[in-house]
Amino acid sequence: METIQALRDHVQLSNKFEKLTEFLRILDTAETHLKDVLSRDKITKANCVDIEGIDGVGKTTLANALAGSNLISGSILSVSAELKLFRPYFDEQNESTKRHFFHLWDIEVSSKLNKASDETIIILDRYWPTTAAYSLANRSANLTSNEEISWPQYLVQPSHIFYLHLNEEERCRRIDQRQTKTPVNDEERRIASDLQFRSRLDQIYRSIPGIYPIDSNQSIDKIVGIVIERIRNDKTVKSIYVAVYLRIESLACMKRFLKTRQQDAEETEEIDYLNDIHGSD
Repeated sequence: METIQALRDHVQLSNKFEKLTEFLRILDTAETHLKDVLSRDKITKANCVDIEGIDGVGKTTLANALAGSNLISGSILSVSAELKLFRPYFDEQNESTKRHFFHLWDIEVSSKLNKASDETIIILDRYWPTTAAYSLANRSANLTSNEEISWPQYLVQPSHIFYLHLNEEERCRRIDQRQTKTPVNDEERRIASDLQFRSRLDQIYRSIPGIYPIDSNQSIDKIVGIVIERIRNDKTVKSIYVAVYLRIESLACMKRFLKTRQQDAEETEEIDYLNDIHGSD
């Protein structure tokens, strides 16, 4: 509840914040969800692929490739358009307020994961691990050898978390070559210029429970193959693969059936035509 109260206090005291009523409504919804979740005994897990990493490593490219793959039944999940409207404002705030906003982002995503069907694999382009990584990295100290990062009990946990990492020269090159140019913010400037900060981020990402690192300096097809192979080897989602396989087989059978019907119809028309010719003779 700390995040909700911190954001509520901030927007109510700010004289530059617009659409206060709409944002307070979002906070109220998040608070109701948290109260419901905290009344339960255990952390929920979702059939979900969470793709993590700093900007420019290929997260969105991988998410889109997975969503478009015929090998898994997946769809990309994001926060509401209403919450996205407030991101430009919070991007300009101090580090603590900014992280509270992104934690609110995580809470909304978790709420959606909690309601998602088990028949599809949800794909996330960043989630709580990024919020945690940046929060801890900004402490200006590395993790101690015995320091553990535990998953919050009020957030739904993805079944699979992948951490994309890339050498800095290639990462910067990819950002420069993006078709859609976005202004470089202070956070990106610090990542590009501060080796120690990047190292702390990398260390923290790798310390997230259950995370699987992937070097993204390879083709997207290879990365997709790595992700899908790892999911396939997980017994908890094999039922989904069976369902997807049956769905694909059903579609294939339907196509064969329709093709056969079409061929039969064409043959029937040909026979009728020949009968008409012979009948007229």
